Amino acid sequence: MTAQNFDLSALKQALLKPRNTAIETELFGAKVYLRRRTAGELIDYEEALDKAQLEDDVRRSSEMSVQLIIDSLVNPDGSAILPEFLPTAAELIAAHDNPTLIDAIGKVKAHAIGRLDEAEKNLPAHPGSS
Repeated sequence: MTAQNFDLSALKQALLKPRNTAIETELFGAKVYLRRRTAGELIDYEEALDKAQLEDDVRRSSEMSVQLIIDSLVNPDGSAILPEFLPTAAELIAAHDNPTLIDAIGKVKAHAIGRLDEAEKNLPAHPGSS
């Protein structure tokens, strides 16, 4: 690209455009697509989680972590899934045991800060296996 073709007026918009790439994986035995969380979303999540933990609010801490999974699910094209097609955090907590939930949360967090293939190499193939 030459200096003559460089559109400075579009630079900010181009730099702030998030990548909306969906990565296929498996959670809870179902094929799903995950999006990476933005750095700001992860900071907000960590701050809110820290606050809930300081207040000894175990339920809120658990639901926030499970909500991170739900909020990371997207359609194959990376677009948002309508809420009526997704379970609630409370429903997932009621349906799954802690190791299964922890594995799913770990996978989503690892994908949020790295590459999913690296995250999957470091997770057990089946919940409870080593």
